Amino acid sequence: MLTDYSVLISESYDGQHKLLTEELKRKGTKVHICGDTEIELEIGAVKYTPDVIVIDCCKLGYKKLLHFREILHENDIYPIIYNIYTYDDTETIRILLDYDDILHILMPYDAKNVCHYMLDKLKRIPVDPDILRQNISKEIHRIITSTGINRKHSG
Repeated sequence: MLTDYSVLISESYDGQHKLLTEELKRKGTKVHICGDTEIELEIGAVKYTPDVIVIDCCKLGYKKLLHFREILHENDIYPIIYNIYTYDDTETIRILLDYDDILHILMPYDAKNVCHYMLDKLKRIPVDPDILRQNISKEIHRIITSTGINRKHSG
């Protein structure tokens, strides 16, 4: 059981967060839920000091996400941030690729796979910004863009 870890999940995106919550809880992870505004995220992050934060940057916006990240660091909170995104977010992803503690998960996603990946990452890599210097998010983005797949959706 991974009871040493806690995850804060923003409810800003569709119902898949419920599947992810259930899967993480089944693995023994402490899961906290908060709203999708910057202030709700800040309150949740300061209150729970999570190891991981799952957020939909499309709802929040990348500027607010980066500001939120600065606030966390000012409070000595250094979580891994998972950004849920769609193919349409390529410009935002390009901007966020410079931040090694922000990882990206393509929407729609499989909750079990994401949970496994997230927990495996927590077990193997200490949640410390200096140690998190790696290129996983850049590699994921490179693989996705190299496929040439573009998805259009509306509504």
